[in-house]
Amino acid sequence: MRDTPGNAYCSLMSRFQVPRSRLTEAQTRLYPRRRIGPQAVQGAAGKGWIVALLSFILLGGLTQTAASQPLDGQISSLSGWFHTIWGDRPPQVNEPESSATQVRYGLVDHNGEWTDLAMDETTQRLSGGLLALNRRPVVLEGTWQRLFATSDPSREGGQPGFRVGAIRRLSKFSTQADESAVLEEAAVSGSQRWATILCRFADSTGITPHPKTWFETLMLGGTYPGMEHYWQELSYGQINLGGSLVVGWYNLPQPRSYYIYDRDGNGSVELDHGRAARDCTTVANDDLYFPDLIGVNLVFNQNLDCCAWGGSLTLTLDGQTKSYNVTWLPPWGYENHGVIGHEMGHGFGLPHSSGPYSATYDSRWDVMSDVWDNCWPEHPEYGCIGVHTIAYHKDFLGWVPSVRRYVALPGSNTTIELERLGQPSTTGYLMAKIPLGGSATQFYTVEARQKVGYDGPLPDSAVVIHFVDTTRWDRDAQVVDTDNNGNPNDAGAMWLPGDTFADTANGITVSVLSTTTSGFLVAINYGGSNLQHTLSVTKSGNGTVRTDLPGIDCGPDCEEHYESGTVVNLTAVADTGWLFAGWGGEADCTDGHVTMTRDLTCTAIFTSGPDLTGQFTSLSTTISKGQERVNFGLTVQNLGNQTAVGRFRVAFYLSADSGLDGTDRLLTTQTVRSRSLAPGRGTSLSGRIMLPSPGEGQYLLAVIDSSNLVIESDEGNNLAAASIPSASRRRIGRGATDLALRSPLRQLTSKSGAR
Repeated sequence: MRDTPGNAYCSLMSRFQVPRSRLTEAQTRLYPRRRIGPQAVQGAAGKGWIVALLSFILLGGLTQTAASQPLDGQISSLSGWFHTIWGDRPPQVNEPESSATQVRYGLVDHNGEWTDLAMDETTQRLSGGLLALNRRPVVLEGTWQRLFATSDPSREGGQPGFRVGAIRRLSKFSTQADESAVLEEAAVSGSQRWATILCRFADSTGITPHPKTWFETLMLGGTYPGMEHYWQELSYGQINLGGSLVVGWYNLPQPRSYYIYDRDGNGSVELDHGRAARDCTTVANDDLYFPDLIGVNLVFNQNLDCCAWGGSLTLTLDGQTKSYNVTWLPPWGYENHGVIGHEMGHGFGLPHSSGPYSATYDSRWDVMSDVWDNCWPEHPEYGCIGVHTIAYHKDFLGWVPSVRRYVALPGSNTTIELERLGQPSTTGYLMAKIPLGGSATQFYTVEARQKVGYDGPLPDSAVVIHFVDTTRWDRDAQVVDTDNNGNPNDAGAMWLPGDTFADTANGITVSVLSTTTSGFLVAINYGGSNLQHTLSVTKSGNGTVRTDLPGIDCGPDCEEHYESGTVVNLTAVADTGWLFAGWGGEADCTDGHVTMTRDLTCTAIFTSGPDLTGQFTSLSTTISKGQERVNFGLTVQNLGNQTAVGRFRVAFYLSADSGLDGTDRLLTTQTVRSRSLAPGRGTSLSGRIMLPSPGEGQYLLAVIDSSNLVIESDEGNNLAAASIPSASRRRIGRGATDLALRSPLRQLTSKSGAR
């Protein structure tokens, strides 16, 4: 045998084992061996924490193994690898605890033996919390006893296990929670090869819920809603399931009752995770080389106990011992995409999140909480589709680059662009983190969510804030819900523009200033002074710029200072003969609404433009066959400084007065066919319009460029008006005779091509 650190550890530990032959008959019956895999430590050879483990033992840390269990109640020590397995129930289970999660803890020792653990939340907190323990080498101190013992004295119950009183974490970082080290070890990147193994119980081999191809589409699919596509979107392409595969169906060697039975004597059946994992992987051994995998999805053809399960196990497969991500999936679980995502998330080491209440599955903002209430519309093949997980979980798995994580420090006051978690742009922050008093274990996270991609079923688009305590036993991250009404998915938990969250005790405010194309603009003040930024206005051309807030009237005053986060609206007014063409300068200025996150300079661009006006040159009425008509002549001129380019229309109205309003009746329109009208030039129109009623006492109105096709320096002088004379006489200009004006009228008609 090679003299590896793992072998040295096993050799050293064997000196302290109590031979099984020395156990009493009662002890042997009470504490039977349950082996997961031999020599589990060998898979960890060469890791930094083996040195720490050896050092601890050599310094006097004598531990006992599952093979040397003492009598109930006696203080003992155990060493090995800590594992957590989460159990999640389907909705509407007719049991009072149906909304509560099931969490099972276990220790795999250096002999590969699994020991059930029981411990309270205080013990976990003192050890840094569940995430600091999961999959890590530990030394436990406590007592052997029957766990989950039944209250029925006639029933022999109580699964033998270890009640933990104290935990010593063995790793290269301190026993106090060193979050950066925990995050470094938890990071998940690159190819994540999972095998999905389809297993049938020996007493139900005729039941095959779905063919293998159905699972291949779901588990390996690179398009929506395949799990390969799902995890790539959630991780921003930092992980993939490349090389994953589906194998089976296989028939297990034992009936369902062998794997699911009353393990603790309480009258209810429980899944034996070790038996199910061992046999399901064994029947697939010829088709898989397990050391190439990081995880296995164990798929069964019938329901398990209460739950679908996800977590990890240390297993010896194909001669190598390692910790695998493992899920145990019943039909109701794998027939819902979100449940698979939830359990695989547990496999990656993620706990639940929730609202700040007692329920585990109440937050629709996280696939690691409420899967079912986001189930609309339901996918016809794969049921409820999972949404994204929260920023805290993505950061825990290493999917949020440090340059896209804003960390607020005491005394800071900063405005940031917060990108949505689902399908974000390539710039901007993906999350903000606000540590409390310098703590590494308690902090707020701020994230932006919008209803896009897998986040389509979310309650709404909003900023969501979580309070995180990494020393909790579960549900580290809990939604900040100000109305405290038991619902973390309503308005009380959604922060929108104009809303401000305040933690006055810690001097923290989070203000949502505005929306962006793919997120929100957020100001975070952590006890900092009110920062100010300078807004400067410049002009090109002639006009005036003013702000809705006091400070700028440019004109003479073109600069002002505003507090960080202030929204300022700019208004530009062109001088006579000039046209406001738009805003230049920085990108934030383009719509005239700026948010003061830094010093800004905006430029108002004024150009001299065309100015179209009209004037009637003649107006008369005639009656033919009982129908009254009005004959007109009209001159259109460009009084501006720029050429009017393109055709435009003149609209004619019948009005009771010389002003245009909604009661006036549109008679007809004419198109000015000239392709351009130079400054100072004009063109003439003439024609005959049939009147719907007698025209005497009414007005004919002409609106020049009625469709606003020409951008003008003055849009307020486009109306011409003339009173309509009676049909008994002609009216053609002041003080002129009919005969004298007929010739010019004919010339106008000929020139304009009147219809």
